[in-house]
Amino acid sequence: MEIAILLLGIGIVIAIVFFIVRIQKTSNELWKKDALNRLKKINNRFNDKDAYVMKSCVIEADSLLDHCFKEMRVNGQTMGERLKSARQYFPKNLYHAVREAHRMRNVLIHEVDQAIPVDQLVEHYRILKKAILEISQG
Repeated sequence: MEIAILLLGIGIVIAIVFFIVRIQKTSNELWKKDALNRLKKINNRFNDKDAYVMKSCVIEADSLLDHCFKEMRVNGQTMGERLKSARQYFPKNLYHAVREAHRMRNVLIHEVDQAIPVDQLVEHYRILKKAILEISQG
């Protein structure tokens, strides 16, 4: 009788662990799918080639990357802090490019009169898009 109760207890623990792992995996898949869908919408707008829309898309892509970091539970109070903590998720050259793209986002937000060449907007958007794809498809 004691062995049966012990085996039942072990079975219940295994079932609970399996359930928790399954929920975490499903949750992980959901935020990645959501991120890719949001990126697709941003990308459709970015291809409009309007400079104002392109600026907005760079800002949105940066925010989406930050959302991904939060879903991944990357440490930090701000996007800049989370980006520093997320270094291991990117190849070195991409990490540095993402930091530069985030700096550009800060310029777009805080220096509204600053003229940013369209080719720079395209490059920074491309980098942020690549970073989002890197962590949401990996």
